[in-house]
Amino acid sequence: MRTRLTARVVREIVCPSHLAKLDVFDEVQRGFLLEIRKSGGKTFYQRYTNARGQTRQIKIGAAEILNVSVARRRGRELWRKH
Repeated sequence: MRTRLTARVVREIVCPSHLAKLDVFDEVQRGFLLEIRKSGGKTFYQRYTNARGQTRQIKIGAAEILNVSVARRRGRELWRKH
């Protein structure tokens, strides 16, 4: 799924009951995503492709602790390092 991740989207989105988890990719920042689990937990991640062409994913933090703008900024910082 792909959408613009906003505070409202992060707060209101839930994982469909037939899935264990759902990855929601941000339309604004490439590779930035929110993982929503069936349990209700939500975590921000940044995906990137390394020098070998392998896709990697770095955990940024829990959506209950970080707001989306801070998580997006941290994602950009992590992406630049890799």
